[in-house]
Amino acid sequence: MICEALAAFTTGFLSTMLAAVFKGEEINADVWGEAVANGVISAVGAAAWGRWIAPWAKVGGLADVFRKTADAVRAAGRQIERWAAALVGDGIDGVGTVIYAKLLEAARRLGWSTAAGDLRVMPLGDSITFGQGVPRGTATGPTCGTA
Repeated sequence: MICEALAAFTTGFLSTMLAAVFKGEEINADVWGEAVANGVISAVGAAAWGRWIAPWAKVGGLADVFRKTADAVRAAGRQIERWAAALVGDGIDGVGTVIYAKLLEAARRLGWSTAAGDLRVMPLGDSITFGQGVPRGTATGPTCGTA
């Protein structure tokens, strides 16, 4: 435990001193104080890890904390699932409407026809463009309006 604490002190102290040197700071009492403080904090953390945290984690304590945290997150997720789904769905719908309107506006500025059926979306990537599950030669599958 002493070796870990000494190594951590040295790392905390030296990293602070070297950072000051590389930044071009004057090595004064403030920098020394900060370096010693970082070294002490690092040493205390290493000692605590070696004495209490590591042995506790080895016997399953840490796994239990993660298990309980996961259970709590799942429970919270079930409680807000419907609310969150509605919120996200409404958000996507709202953003989609705005994006569609902006696409139409941009197309009109470019002089492109924006009549119904003239605006098409080009799919990118994955099975949509590869044509997974559609006859050979029809790589993009059915049109959006008939899918």
